[in-house]
Amino acid sequence: MKENIQLRTTTKILFCLLFVVFVLFLLLAIQRISGKNQITTIKDFVMGTSISATLYGQEREQAGMEIMERLQNLDEDILSWREEQSELGRLNASFSHGKMGVSSDEQLIEWIEQSLELAKKSDGAFDPTIGPITTLWGIETENPKVPEKESIEKELKKTGYTKVSVQGMMVMTELDDVTLNLGAVGKGIACDEVRSILEKYAVSGAVVSVGGS
Repeated sequence: MKENIQLRTTTKILFCLLFVVFVLFLLLAIQRISGKNQITTIKDFVMGTSISATLYGQEREQAGMEIMERLQNLDEDILSWREEQSELGRLNASFSHGKMGVSSDEQLIEWIEQSLELAKKSDGAFDPTIGPITTLWGIETENPKVPEKESIEKELKKTGYTKVSVQGMMVMTELDDVTLNLGAVGKGIACDEVRSILEKYAVSGAVVSVGGS
């Protein structure tokens, strides 16, 4: 008799435990499905263009916030050749005092190396030293214009990817007053950075537009 009572008690306890586990599992599943269906959309203006990110998943808001912070950082603190205090801006400023520039940003140096390699593979169709030419048009100023042929020919003497090389953390050049401009690859760099951020978070899906990229 006692054995039957103990058996029934044990059975009830096990049933209750299984029921609790089932309920917890069900709640977690509902939460996960709910997280996947929820959407966060963020928009901003960075790198001279509109940026938008639509993210799905539990950590979509954290991922979206870090994405926008990183893109702002890339634009204002690292890649902008217009910002004097950016890493690239300081590097370009150092060229006006000699044939060598130094940067403490290892990632920027790596991107410059990759840009020079891309210039080589494209036989100069892409050239990161094109900075002096792009400024002639004044596209982002209040008075954009088509420059005179003589002005273009003069500034072309300050360009040429084959006359720039990277040695450690130093960028060497044979050119006078060279200006590196990574604008043509900047949005690609941004997309790579976005992907790295998304891989860190519990995001089930995302659509990120960097100026249409």
